[in-house]
Amino acid sequence: MQIDQFLQPFILAGVASLIVGSVGLGGQWRIQRFLAYSAISHLGFLFLALSCLQFDCFLYYLVIYGLTSGNLFAILGGLSGRSFHLSQLAGLNKQNLSIALALAFTLFSLAGIPPLSGFTAKLIVLQAYIGYYALIAVLASVLSAANYLHLIKISNLDLPLSPYPIAIPASISYLIAILSSFLLLFTLKFIYLFIS
Repeated sequence: MQIDQFLQPFILAGVASLIVGSVGLGGQWRIQRFLAYSAISHLGFLFLALSCLQFDCFLYYLVIYGLTSGNLFAILGGLSGRSFHLSQLAGLNKQNLSIALALAFTLFSLAGIPPLSGFTAKLIVLQAYIGYYALIAVLASVLSAANYLHLIKISNLDLPLSPYPIAIPASISYLIAILSSFLLLFTLKFIYLFIS
């Protein structure tokens, strides 16, 4: 069996994951399903990285996605019972500004907005993967980004469901700060390499 035939299933799985994840994100209002389709979409980029035998790209994307998704789970976990429906995040910036900023930063990174670390990870995979399916990956990423931006809009521009502030446990706050700092360091490193 030739190596390109061996890698063909990874390419097909990557493209299918990108399409299913990106399209599925748009119709979800429950946080758990939203996160599940998000994971499917990002799994597509991991499959594409494997399909071109770029293991350094695969590991870089895996680290960035792990930090970003870990930060997102920490934020939603810190919000206790509010993390079941997207509308429950409405007006989060008026109830806990620091958590709302961390959530926006994390979602921007997942969306692949430059120059954040999520954008760097997607760019590295797309540069390594020179093929017809790269266009599908870009279109799927744009579609996913629209859904992440919608969630940012809900948490920052919509009116809150409750006028009371939200307190986050100190241990979770420290975890969010640490993960956000790592993501920020990756972002600053990319900016430095781009400028120099």
